[in-house]
Amino acid sequence: MITTSIKQTQPVTESNQQPLEASTLSDAPAPKTQPGKTGIHLMHRDVFGVVMSHLSPEDRARSQAVNPQWKQWIAEGHGVPTRANIPFLTKPNLRKFLASPEIKHARVIDASNLKIDEGWVFDPTSRARHKFGVGKLTRQDWETFAPSKKVKAIDLRENRYMSPDVLEIIADRFPNLEYIALSSSDSNLMKRLPQLAESCPHLKSVMFSHNSWSSLDNVRLIKEFVTGQGRMLESVSIIGYGVETNAPEAIKELVTVISTNCPNLKRLALPWHECITEDQLEALMQRCPDLSRLFVSDRQLSPDFVDHLLTNHPDLTNLSIHPEEEPTRDWTRLKEKYGPRVELLETIQSLWEYELVNS
Repeated sequence: MITTSIKQTQPVTESNQQPLEASTLSDAPAPKTQPGKTGIHLMHRDVFGVVMSHLSPEDRARSQAVNPQWKQWIAEGHGVPTRANIPFLTKPNLRKFLASPEIKHARVIDASNLKIDEGWVFDPTSRARHKFGVGKLTRQDWETFAPSKKVKAIDLRENRYMSPDVLEIIADRFPNLEYIALSSSDSNLMKRLPQLAESCPHLKSVMFSHNSWSSLDNVRLIKEFVTGQGRMLESVSIIGYGVETNAPEAIKELVTVISTNCPNLKRLALPWHECITEDQLEALMQRCPDLSRLFVSDRQLSPDFVDHLLTNHPDLTNLSIHPEEEPTRDWTRLKEKYGPRVELLETIQSLWEYELVNS
């Protein structure tokens, strides 16, 4: 008897005595699989999706060869993550990836890990070296991207040398785009922003980074973009590197343009722009009543002004401060007083992640 077998292998005590399910004692035979098929081939679609979601893109691609059903499920997006990170691959494999379900069914495309430096990879099958396709995404690479109405966000901040018409391809491939992060070093690229906004009417979050040698031209182009698109924008992040020697007045004008043209603004990040005044920030809070997250440099404002800002604007739920040096005792007191409403961020990585996750 089954009960006798259980007693012999595990004596029942008060500590291990548990009610058994009826199915445990059933004498019904185990279900038979179809001839030539194992349990793994008969995996339920939902279970398949969970398993595939824990695999790498390469392993998901290999899984399509197991049987036609698996290939169809992956093509439909089962088990494909909502975030696609562009991997380091040889040029042919890179383009296969860009045309795959990994892109088609993603909500977020993260190409921020691509570097300018190119490299080589050894292929053991052909016993030859192949050049990496990750030095930059060329126009030909972009043309292989799978079109998708699911993609909401794309991060391209490390791709500094893109062809200007890449934005047109992005708009064509991803018409429901809501967020884009760009390295705005190339003014020819930035001039295409109005066309991107026109083709992507849902665009509401933008992040630009620029440096001193191109800042003046870029700031002017960003101002023009914000003026035309401002009512749609909910999040604006402008990361400047070394801009204070070249464009302090232009940056001040940009802040005024943002506060004037973005009434629905919810998040604003202006780290490293030290020329912005406390009066400008106060005017910004008055004109943008929905503003709940603000990220600035600690040199832009005093601890007393931060105290005033948080006291008089309770809807400002997060004030992130980039400290130029070690936080002073005053900043530490503010953190203790306001708790999570005040953050001291040494890097802007959390800002990138926040925008991607919330897109």
